[in-house]
Amino acid sequence: MDNKKTILHVFSQLNSGCAETLIVRLAEYRNNKEVPFMFLLDKTEEGVYDEKVKALGSKLFYIKKFTGINAIRYVASIISFFLSDEGKKIDIVHGHVGSTASIYLLIAKMFGKNTVAHSHNSYSKKFNSKQIVYRLMAYPTRFLADKYVAPSMLAGESRFGRKVVESKEFNILRNGFVIEDFEYNDENRRDIRKKLDISDDAVVIGNVGRMVDAKNQTFFFRRITQICREK
Repeated sequence: MDNKKTILHVFSQLNSGCAETLIVRLAEYRNNKEVPFMFLLDKTEEGVYDEKVKALGSKLFYIKKFTGINAIRYVASIISFFLSDEGKKIDIVHGHVGSTASIYLLIAKMFGKNTVAHSHNSYSKKFNSKQIVYRLMAYPTRFLADKYVAPSMLAGESRFGRKVVESKEFNILRNGFVIEDFEYNDENRRDIRKKLDISDDAVVIGNVGRMVDAKNQTFFFRRITQICREK
């Protein structure tokens, strides 16, 4: 008997964000055979990882992008997908888009799918109108998913609340990466320094990440300041 489960990952677009990269790496690691990954997106523009996941055997499906005023059309597009032949093959719906998770995960459950809500970071400390709308929309998710996942307790509690985090339905999934990709390579070091016109004995500190609270850039700047003072 074939016990293979097909998982549908819900993203906006498959670009090189942390969440998207994590899932694509998992698809590569499992070679997409034991647990096939499919993707439901609300942007039709080609993403960074589109061709890679297609090569792994994944399929990309599209729904309407939620704007608020098109709520009925958005819901209809999700229902239409689950009524399709491809939608019927889905066993698990893994939601990465937090703002509308309470909508698409609820519809998925109506069609008998198992659901997973994934919080990828904690809420921003900036409490503006956009944050208020996001939190209000995301709040019902903590009552309807079958399983909950986050990279840390803070990210989980921020999005789902303490009751969910302390339940058996919550699990920590670290943002793992392939260590070999970051191994030291002397040849690469020389080539990059030559290309950027950096002397061989210069101290170089790199920083990759968006300038947002979740990336803790204030810590980076504090450390840079400290290092400069020590020098």
